[in-house]
Amino acid sequence: MAVSALILSISFLVSSISALNTLAALPLPDELKHAGQYQFLTNIALSLSTAYAAINIYHSLTGKASTLKEYSSATVLPLNFIVSLVYWSLRICFTNLIIADNVEKYIPLSLDLKIHLLPLLYTALDYFLLMDPWSIDSKTAYIIVSSLAILYWAWLHLLMDESSSYPYP
Repeated sequence: MAVSALILSISFLVSSISALNTLAALPLPDELKHAGQYQFLTNIALSLSTAYAAINIYHSLTGKASTLKEYSSATVLPLNFIVSLVYWSLRICFTNLIIADNVEKYIPLSLDLKIHLLPLLYTALDYFLLMDPWSIDSKTAYIIVSSLAILYWAWLHLLMDESSSYPYP
């Protein structure tokens, strides 16, 4: 299983770094420029998933950092699930709520899949096929997910100024 986890993690790492580089070059609308690319939960989740892939590679090669890997997995898998569920539901049913009319020319389908689907596929495949079940209890998992929500809310408030608008409706 270590070889499978290593191959999966390296493949995802290459894809996610490519996606992050592409995202960094994308122009933002004026009302979103001040807060930058990391106002979007998708980009935060992708960055955390990239870090998780690096942790997973280290763990696959050395057998060390299993607790860090477990807690990282317990953080990124629910986060990627939320991002993918919300994004694809809105993308299919209410595109106008998440994508401005002029954005289609900036985000090709390949990038859309790299940032909104591959992180979930990677973390889900890793957890369900290659990892032992988490030993984290329900209370700790709840605290992790709740902390993520509070930290993201605080992060948005820190980034916003009077010229900014929130990235979501």
